[in-house]
Amino acid sequence: MFSRRHFLAASAAGVAIAVSRRSSGSVAQEQGPNPFLSGGFAPVEDELDVARLRVKGEIPAVLRGTYMRNGPNPAYPPLVYTYPFDGDGMIHAVTFKDGRASYRNRFVVTQGLAAERKAGRALYGSVMRPIQPDPASLGQDPEPSRIKNVANTNVVHHAGRYLALYEGGCPTKSPKRSKPAEDGISTARCRG
Repeated sequence: MFSRRHFLAASAAGVAIAVSRRSSGSVAQEQGPNPFLSGGFAPVEDELDVARLRVKGEIPAVLRGTYMRNGPNPAYPPLVYTYPFDGDGMIHAVTFKDGRASYRNRFVVTQGLAAERKAGRALYGSVMRPIQPDPASLGQDPEPSRIKNVANTNVVHHAGRYLALYEGGCPTKSPKRSKPAEDGISTARCRG
């Protein structure tokens, strides 16, 4: 079976070969506009709260709960963009209660995204084209790597907290007893 992990590994290998053949400039600049940053793939810029979604048909009143999904969504125009899984984590949540549905979305606020928000622009490159940010722009609690933990792989509930997962780093945690799509989430600290 071809899993997401196998897809990422194969994509990374293909991109590494393509990038190694280029002598200068970013892949995005040389190939023109990236199709994964426009149209239906364009990043979502707003964090939204929609209290009452329009529903076709009827939602059973007994259906209660929240469906959450995490995925990549660049918060700022990327310095370089290798493939569609580059991008900050954004959690989307649809909540069902009393025959109604509501929607919220929030960025996963990792150390890297917090530094970028302070700078007002992207500071990091991509997984295949890492760029070491200027340490002065990262503040007192910088990301421990030149590759930003984007926390965009999944969201799980564990030990009373929601965790946004990233395949290449530590989880990012929500405040105690809150849902990430309500209060946002902040970076967990890796402990060895």
